[in-house]
Amino acid sequence: MTEEAICCVNAAVYYYEDSKWQPGDGGISVVYIYHNPATSAYRVVAMSASDNQVVINSAIFKDLKYQHLSDTFHTWADTKYSYGLNFASQEDANTFSQTMSETVQKLADAAPPPEPEPEPEPEPEPEPAPPAEPEPEPAQPAPPAEPEQPAAGRGRGRGRAAPAGRGRAAGGPGAAGGGGRGGGRGRGGGPPPRGGAPQLPGHPWRRLGGGLGLGARRRPRGVR
Repeated sequence: MTEEAICCVNAAVYYYEDSKWQPGDGGISVVYIYHNPATSAYRVVAMSASDNQVVINSAIFKDLKYQHLSDTFHTWADTKYSYGLNFASQEDANTFSQTMSETVQKLADAAPPPEPEPEPEPEPEPEPAPPAEPEPEPAQPAPPAEPEQPAAGRGRGRGRAAPAGRGRAAGGPGAAGGGGRGGGRGRGGGPPPRGGAPQLPGHPWRRLGGGLGLGARRRPRGVR
């Protein structure tokens, strides 16, 4: 199926070059909007009236921005040029503007929805750290050893029995001299018992002359 014209107007064609609008046809052109039903494509075609040269061949797309710089001077741009149309009448300006706006809206409605952006892959979660090893418990001190039991035996509290010794005889040198000790103490015994208690026969501390185990003392002179 061939293209069909859905709009036809008269206008002077301009290009925006060197920061200003430059005439593109030297007079007046016939401007068409064509539709291709097989591809659902639209385009603007302008042919110079003086020599039938194509001065505009611009595809219409859904994001096209159509602007009115004045009531009869309208502009748009594609990927190559910026175009301007100075319409011969207000009616032509309104017809072209309305057809252009409807065409852009149809393209926008027929366009498939934009594909969603892929979601970023989730970052891998860090592996959990291994549990910390428990600190070793401090060594407990060993309990003190129990004291050894002393071996059964004789204690030191008991001394040896004093051997039976002989005291000095009563009336010996101590008695004769009056100053010596009587035969009361043996060499191995303890002190003589007091109180004049009778002694067992053979005991080292024998009663001598009625004394206390000590030699008889001399009486002082003049005492009886």
